[in-house]
Amino acid sequence: MNEFLSLVTDKVGLDADTAKSATGALMGALKEKLPSGDFSELTEKIPDLAGLVSGGEGSSGGGLLGGLAGSVSSLLGGDSGATGLLGKLLGSGLDVGKVGSFVQTFVGFVKEKGGESLLEKLQGGLPDLVKLLG
Repeated sequence: MNEFLSLVTDKVGLDADTAKSATGALMGALKEKLPSGDFSELTEKIPDLAGLVSGGEGSSGGGLLGGLAGSVSSLLGGDSGATGLLGKLLGSGLDVGKVGSFVQTFVGFVKEKGGESLLEKLQGGLPDLVKLLG
């Protein structure tokens, strides 16, 4: 297991499959929203994250909460904004009560491994990331 997945399973209390799926959903959202150069910088500075990029759909479906978040996201304008990102994370199987901790762990990891400048680029490209810190 890569360093981030180990960190998030320990710190947030996720099982390995959920950690991988949620990270893939978040990385997929970043790939969609960031300029390609910024996304490339992220995957170059933190290569462990590069292999976790998914289409953002997740593999477990997220159960009732994931479906509900997807429905709310559609009603509120689709995949844009914090609701769209939340829907992707819940759709990956991430429990709603763990979203803030997951995002906070991701932000801290990026800051530690990639530096403040890279974190600012991520937050600029996906400002709704900060809204999910809870």
